Amino acid sequence: ELIARAYAMAMGGVPGPVVLSLPEDVLAMECAAPPVPATLPGALPPSPTDAARLAAMLRGAERPILLAGHAFDSPGGREALLGFAEAWQLPVAVSFRRQDLFPNTHPLYAGDLGLRNPDAQRAAFAEADLVLALGTRLTDITTQGWTWPAPGQRLVHVCAEPRFLGWQFPAELAIAADACATIAALAGETPVAPVGRKAWNARLRAIHLADCEVIPGRFPDGIAFAEVARLVERVAAPDAIVTLDAGTFGAPFYRKAAWVPPQRLLAPVSGAMGFGMPAAVAAALRHPDRQVICALGDGGALMTGGELAVAVARGAPVKLLLSENGSYASIRIHQERAHPGRVSGTTLENPDFLRWCSAFRVPVLAVESEADLPKLEEALRAPGPMAAVIRTSLQAVLPKR
Repeated sequence: ELIARAYAMAMGGVPGPVVLSLPEDVLAMECAAPPVPATLPGALPPSPTDAARLAAMLRGAERPILLAGHAFDSPGGREALLGFAEAWQLPVAVSFRRQDLFPNTHPLYAGDLGLRNPDAQRAAFAEADLVLALGTRLTDITTQGWTWPAPGQRLVHVCAEPRFLGWQFPAELAIAADACATIAALAGETPVAPVGRKAWNARLRAIHLADCEVIPGRFPDGIAFAEVARLVERVAAPDAIVTLDAGTFGAPFYRKAAWVPPQRLLAPVSGAMGFGMPAAVAAALRHPDRQVICALGDGGALMTGGELAVAVARGAPVKLLLSENGSYASIRIHQERAHPGRVSGTTLENPDFLRWCSAFRVPVLAVESEADLPKLEEALRAPGPMAAVIRTSLQAVLPKR
């Protein structure tokens, strides 16, 4: 009964883990009780009154923005989001590290709410006359450090977990409902887009595209990893799964490359290192017919990169891109901003990663400069597992003095 209840709790509202604590002696006992099926909650729709009010607010908004959150990471969720945005002509911004929820190449894609959004984008978002937050909790990074939506902006907040409504931001309309069910409830409403919305959508799109540009640069200490992110975008299969570890090395994958469902971009929203390799192994075992590419830094590789052994043992053809910049770069950046020149505990003394990868009997290649990128592209396009150790520039990401 407790396990069934735990399953229901894990899948209800905002899905998440549930801890079930049992005494040790109970775990050793035999149990004759039959299995109890978990009663999973259904998708809660909004009331007809709330749905009608939301539709009216959308019709009257000249500069709306739809903030799409985790709730659309569900069967049919991405399709529902796309159809809704197109029907109502709503620009879509995704919450922190949810780039794979909406086609990044779509004219209505306005970018993401992540780390260090450009000033022009933040200023434009602050001009929205309606913020529709669908299926998101409105947490720290997504709200740009609790600063957006700004005071005075009209906010509609739709979240399946009532405790998150009004938690940090007062909403003109707060709806405790499932995001997809809310979209379905508006199916009978007639979409109307005011005349000025077309220009607003185009403006947000232009700001996003400007942020996506990769400024060419050569650095003496290695490759700017944005070059690798763009390469992965080119070679990724239409249904590829890309997993990223935490770290500054992965930043270009969120802004400099475009992702289109059913492609998946899996990355930790917690910032905890060590996610990338285990996630890639799990993805490859779960979807053996799909291309799986894993990018991780040297710090993350030293934490859980050994899971490559599981990939080899299970025949999972993971393609590993190891960014080696010899540093815990995210922490180093903070050090340089606050205390320039005072480096403490962020320099790594790495093993020979080429030999390390070879020890797992995985084909490996060294990428030392931009001249090696064509052979990296060839290796990524070839079938089977592979690894690349990429000498990555730390200088490219450190604050300019």
